[in-house]
Amino acid sequence: MAFIDDIMARAKADKKTIVLPESMDRRTFEAAEKILKADMADLIIIGTPDEIAKNSEGFDISGATIVDPFNDPNKQKYLDKFIELRGVDTMVAAAKKKAEKKGLSEEETNALIEDAKKKGITPEKAQAQMESDYMYYACLMCKCGDADGAVSGACHSTGNTIRPALQLLKMKPGISSVSGFFLLDVPDCDLGEHGLFIFADCAVNTDVDSNKLAEIAKLSAESFEQFIGAPAKVAMLSYSSYGSAKHDDVTKVAEYGEEKQAELLANTGIVRNKLKVKASINNSRIFLQIQKEFGSFDNYIWGYTEGKVLHIEYTQETTSELSDRISRDLKKRGMKFVGSTIIYSYLQAIGVINGHGKECELHKINI
Repeated sequence: MAFIDDIMARAKADKKTIVLPESMDRRTFEAAEKILKADMADLIIIGTPDEIAKNSEGFDISGATIVDPFNDPNKQKYLDKFIELRGVDTMVAAAKKKAEKKGLSEEETNALIEDAKKKGITPEKAQAQMESDYMYYACLMCKCGDADGAVSGACHSTGNTIRPALQLLKMKPGISSVSGFFLLDVPDCDLGEHGLFIFADCAVNTDVDSNKLAEIAKLSAESFEQFIGAPAKVAMLSYSSYGSAKHDDVTKVAEYGEEKQAELLANTGIVRNKLKVKASINNSRIFLQIQKEFGSFDNYIWGYTEGKVLHIEYTQETTSELSDRISRDLKKRGMKFVGSTIIYSYLQAIGVINGHGKECELHKINI
C-alpha cells in the first residue's frame, strides 16, 4: 500500500472533524469535495454566504458544515474563550506570575505588565480578529472542542498559520518551541524508509541554538515514527549545500556535551547507537577543523577534482577510487562512519560525481 493510501485509510478508520478557514480560495473547495467523496473527514468550512457561493461554484460540498463567522450562533462562546485566553486581565496575570517566578525588580515587573496590557485583547478587537482572520475562528473552534484540527496555508503564510495556533491552542507541555517539517514521498527510492523522509525545520526556525536543534531532531524523529510507523534515523544537515558557509550554526552539533548525548541515547524515536551519536559530534568538530585548514569544506572536497565535475558512466557500483581516497583521509583525521560507500553517495549528492544515466534529466543539468 502506498503511503498516501495508508494515510487515507487511517483517516477513514478514525474520522475527525477538520476546519477549513480559507473559503476565499477555490482550492479549498476542490480539496473539500475530494475529502467528502472519500469520506475521510467531517468538514467545517468558515466563510460568508457570498464567499462560499463565489468560490465553491462547480464543486459538490453538500456534505460540509458551513459556518458564517458573522452570524454563527456559537460565536459568543468562541469570543468568550478568546478573552479568557488572551484578554487584558489574563495577560497581566500571566506577566505578574512570570515576574514573580523570575524574581524581577519592581521596575522590570511594571515594564512587563505594561507590555502585557498592550498584548492583551479587548472584546471589540477579539471580535474583529475573528471576523477578519478565519484562522483565529478555526483555532477557537478546536479549543472549544467543536473540531479536531484546522488546515491552512493556501492563503495564509506559515507565520499567519502558526500564530493563532500558538496564541490559542498553545504548545504541548514540555515543548519549548514550535517547529515544522516536510514529509517527502519519493517514488522508486530505497533510501529513507522506502522513499519516505522528514526534513525539519523547513519553515519556522531560522536560527536556533544547540538545545533547540536537539529538540527539533527529537520531535521530528517522533513525528516520523507516528506518521511512518518505523524507527527514525536522524542526520544533522548543514544549511550550506557544499559545506562552505561560515556561520555559528555549523558548530551547534559540535557543541553537544555529555548531557545532550545522554538525552539522544534515551530517545526511543531514533536509532540509539552510542558510537554513532558520539561520532556525529566528533565528526562535526573535525569538520570545523577542516574548514579552518582549507578555508571551507567546499575547498577541501573540490580540491580532489580541481573544481571539476567527474562524469562517469552509470553503473551499479557504490564506491569509486575518489570516494576511497576521501574516506581514507577523513578516517585518518579521526572521523567515524565515513566509509567509501557513504562518501560516494555524498559526492553524488553535492554534484562532484555525475553518475546519472544519459536519459536522466539530472545528467543533462550537470553537463
